[in-house]
Amino acid sequence: MKVWIESVCLAALAAVGCYLLIDGAGRYRVGKASETWPVTTVTILETTVEKSSSRHSTSYDPIVRYTYTVDGQDYQSDRLQASLNGGSRRTAEKVLERYPVGSQHTGYYDPERPDQAVLLPGTNWKNYLQLGGGLVAILIGTCGIWQAWRGRNQPETGADLPLENSNQVTK
Repeated sequence: MKVWIESVCLAALAAVGCYLLIDGAGRYRVGKASETWPVTTVTILETTVEKSSSRHSTSYDPIVRYTYTVDGQDYQSDRLQASLNGGSRRTAEKVLERYPVGSQHTGYYDPERPDQAVLLPGTNWKNYLQLGGGLVAILIGTCGIWQAWRGRNQPETGADLPLENSNQVTK
């Protein structure tokens, strides 16, 4: 029964790793693509810090809502960059200082989907951390499951068996 419980926990870890890897790969792909997207002028409409809490941590995301025009069509977005943005409250506030309401900046939009835009093209270290964390979680989960079941199916060796007469000392 113990091997089943262990396997379920390790499978859950591997599943979380898969999510991190898939999400991180998508963010990485969009981030890299955004480096070559066409530019447009954006106007900042609103900025705020959004708090996200879990049992063990609190993260603050800088939210920058802006408007831009592509081929005569107006769009709005609040995507700062393709990578994860969360961090400390001070870091989020520092990011927002660069984007006062009403100011104009360069934005980058996807030419195939102009409703998708970012203010900061490319990726950042958090993207690589997410990809690496996903890979590590998958490796630990799958190797752990393999090890748990491998050990379960191994025949007992003589070294694992108790000595018949523990008073005897072998020379």
